[in-house]
Amino acid sequence: MINKVENVIKEFFNKEKFNPKTFMSSMNEETYYNEANLQHDLALYIKENEEINNDIELRLEYPVTRLFDNNDLILSKKEIDIIIKLKKKKKDFEDEFLIVELKYLKKSDGIPLALLGSLKDILFCEQIKFINRRHDNYKKRKLHFITILLTDKLNWTSNKHIYGTFKLMETINKPKVNFNLKKDSICYSNPINIIKKGFKDIKERIEKSKELKDFYSVGDNKIVFKEEHKIFWKKINGKWLYYINKF
Repeated sequence: MINKVENVIKEFFNKEKFNPKTFMSSMNEETYYNEANLQHDLALYIKENEEINNDIELRLEYPVTRLFDNNDLILSKKEIDIIIKLKKKKKDFEDEFLIVELKYLKKSDGIPLALLGSLKDILFCEQIKFINRRHDNYKKRKLHFITILLTDKLNWTSNKHIYGTFKLMETINKPKVNFNLKKDSICYSNPINIIKKGFKDIKERIEKSKELKDFYSVGDNKIVFKEEHKIFWKKINGKWLYYINKF
């Protein structure tokens, strides 16, 4: 079932869905104009798919504290963007969930902080996985994770710092580009101030968490991933760039 849901998500990112459409004053407009719009449409697309809609339940902006029935739980984020429950086929099967985190990075946004947000999404999922595995007081569930980054910016002008992590300059001319987030530290020497503040905000929140005291993952200028993530960029209509990272 998890593969079927993943395929439906991949189907959503097809060129027809991203063709401009008439909406206001007979003018063609891009379909996805902000992250809430993207999140809503993706969730609706999943729910309405006839192949899987009888086998899933779905929630948006779901408090992570409810996943573990712990109101005091502190992770790097408070809510899960989309959580999908895969219904049990048999009573003795464990609960199974797909957690989806997504970022829509518009070319008018503050790009470095938005890119850091996509790394934070992966870190957040790793934290959930750690809590689910390590703490005996929680009811363990089978969890799957997908993180998504979509952007309408294709003309990158820098390969420094966080831009280089995503190999964004290579996406301009190459049809296929991938990048690795290794099971190690991603470090930035002398990062720009907005990235420094972003790391500081994540670190300060995590340091308040009792559950993450053994889960070192953020320093002043770095993120430490617990798993390796090999990520492939894809293009839609030559003007949208996205990746889907499953683990």
